[in-house]
Order: sequence, then C-alpha cells, then structure tokens
Amino acid sequence: MTFPLPDNTSLDEKLAAFDSVPLFMKSLPEEGLSDPVVSALQSLAYEGTPDEIAQNFKEQGNEYFKGKRYREALGFYAQGIDAKPTDPVLREALLCNRAACNLELSEISPQPDPSTLR
Repeated sequence: MTFPLPDNTSLDEKLAAFDSVPLFMKSLPEEGLSDPVVSALQSLAYEGTPDEIAQNFKEQGNEYFKGKRYREALGFYAQGIDAKPTDPVLREALLCNRAACNLELSEISPQPDPSTLR
C-alpha cells in the first residue's frame, strides 16, 4: 500500500485502500497477520470477560448505528453475540440491535430510532 494513490484510481479503489490501514479497518482480519499493530488490536478486542467483550462490541455497534453505518454495526453486534455473554439482558440487547440493523438494511418500515438502542 502506497499513498497517495494515482489520480486515475476510482473512489472505490481509494476507499478500499483504507481497509488495509489498521486505524481505518472496519473489522479485524480473522487470521493472524505478521503486522504487529493488527495483532495488538486483535488481542485488545478480545481482552476481558465474555460480558466485557460483548459490551465493547455493542458500544461500537451503537456508534456505527447512530452514524447510519448499519452493515458495520451489524458486524459488531454479531461479534458481541459470538462472544457468548452470560448476561441475558446484554445478549437480548445485542440481538435486538442486530435485528434493528437488519430492518434498516432491508428498508422495511417502521424505522427504529437510534435513541432506543439499549
């Protein structure tokens, strides 16, 4: 990856280049990379109890939902559910928030209000 990109690249190609920069990654790669920054971010994302991890992903999902970035929010809520939280209220909130993202992505009415996220 080199910056700046030539002027003949499309906007989509320029935006895709950001996905390889740890600061701008929408999600962390599943497999370990040789990049120490990505490895450090991966270890921080899964540090703590299952409830703490799930809460962290829920909060990140809420921020993306408020910004109307529903696909990214959906991914964070799914990661929170995958963390297997033991708190039933937290699990319920993750499931409801994931459902709200699916509704937004399918453009079905009524539209959920971001202030109602748990």
